[in-house]
Amino acid sequence: MDRTSIAQKAQNHVAQVACRELGFQEIGMYFYDSSNEPKEALRSRFDGMIASLANNDTVIFQSPSWNPIEWDMELMNRFSIYAGVKKLFLLKTWDH
Repeated sequence: MDRTSIAQKAQNHVAQVACRELGFQEIGMYFYDSSNEPKEALRSRFDGMIASLANNDTVIFQSPSWNPIEWDMELMNRFSIYAGVKKLFLLKTWDH
């Protein structure tokens, strides 16, 4: 993960436009080594990240998050503590 990569710049731009032009609120998500993080610590981290969510909100998840897929899945599962949360996904694909 490189802050100067085109993919990262594009993801940041999408988030900036969504917040500025459409009134969305960004959930700060950062890349870090979570391989040794206990499940309870991870859940606490997620709870802090999504504390501003409310029942029936819509979350748009940009992928890749640059974290392991297991991390992404745990975060998606954590959204379920709010009733009626809708999940939309923006996926970046690469041409080979």
